[in-house]
Amino acid sequence: MTIKKRRGCRGLLVAVAALLMLSILPVSALAAEPADATVNIPVYKQVVGDTPKTDEAYTFSLNAVDGAPMPDGSVNGTKTVQITGEGNTAFGPISYTELGEYHYTISETKGSNQRYDYDKTVYSANVQVTWKDRVGGEMIATMYLAKEDGIYKQEKALFTNRYTMPTPVSVDPPVQKVVNGSPAVAGTFTFRFVSDSSAAPMPDGSSGNMKTFSRVGPGQAEAGTITFTEPGTYGYTISEVNGGIPGYTYDKTVYTMTVKVTEENGQLQQSTQYQKADGTAASAMSFTNTFKSNSIFPQTGDTTNLTLWIVLLTVSVVVLIAVVIWKKKRTDKNSH
Repeated sequence: MTIKKRRGCRGLLVAVAALLMLSILPVSALAAEPADATVNIPVYKQVVGDTPKTDEAYTFSLNAVDGAPMPDGSVNGTKTVQITGEGNTAFGPISYTELGEYHYTISETKGSNQRYDYDKTVYSANVQVTWKDRVGGEMIATMYLAKEDGIYKQEKALFTNRYTMPTPVSVDPPVQKVVNGSPAVAGTFTFRFVSDSSAAPMPDGSSGNMKTFSRVGPGQAEAGTITFTEPGTYGYTISEVNGGIPGYTYDKTVYTMTVKVTEENGQLQQSTQYQKADGTAASAMSFTNTFKSNSIFPQTGDTTNLTLWIVLLTVSVVVLIAVVIWKKKRTDKNSH
C-alpha cells in the first residue's frame, strides 16, 4: 500500500508540474504556427461626361501609415497601379504576421490631360487583424474604407473623372474669284480643295481628302466650313480647275492653307495662314481670270476645245472662198 501511495503521489506531482508548465508557455507554443492573414486592397475607376476618343491611363497610389506592411513592388511605403479606361484593379496581397490595426491612404495621381477633371478624393483604409475562430488559431484581416474627411464606411475606393470635350473651332476658307473683262454671259468657275492628310478634317460634300466647288461669275466662292475637334497642324492646297471656257485665261496659282489648332485649359484655338506656291504670304486666296472678247482661239492653254475652233475656222474659210468665187463669177458675167 505504501508503494502504491508513493506512486500515486508521484503521478499527481507530475500532472501538477505539467499544468504549471502549460500555464507559463506562450500561446504560440500550444498550437501549430498560425497562417498569415492577407488582404488585397482594390481600386475602381469610372469616367462620366463626354466620351473620350481614346482611353486614358489613370494612376493610383496606396500609401502606408506608420510603417504598415505593404504588397510586393512597393517603394518607400508606396505602391502604384494603373487602370486604362474604366474598370478596377488591386494593389496586390498584403501579408500580416501579427495581430493589430494597420492604416493606409488611397489616392489618384492627377494627370496632364486638360480635358479631365481628376478625382481629388482620398480614401482611408483600416485593416484589422484578429483571430478568426479561436485564440492561437488562424488570423483574419478585415478592411474598412472611409473617405479621409468623413467617418462613414465606403463600399469601395471609387474614383470618378469627368471628361469634357472642348468646343470645336472652325475655318471657312476665303476663296475669291476676280474676272477682268466684260463677258456677255457669266462663266462658271471650279476650284479644287485637297487636304495633305487623310486625318485632316474636310468640309461637307468632300470625297475623301478632296472637294470641288464652283462659283458663277466673280465673287466669293464657298468651299464650306471645316470643323476641328483636336489639336494639330493641318495643311490644304487650293487651286482653280481650267474649265476651257472660250475667251478666258485661267489663274494657275496654287495656295497652301495651314491651320494650327492648339489647346489650352481645355479650350481650342486656331490660327490660319495662306501662302502661294513660291512661299509668298497671302491674306486670302484670290483667283483672277481675264476675258478677251476678240479672241480667235481660246486663251486657256487647254486643247480640249481646239477641234471646235478648227471646225469653226474651216467653215469660215469655206464660206469666204464661196463668197469670193461667187463674186468672181458675177464679175465675169457682168463683163460680158
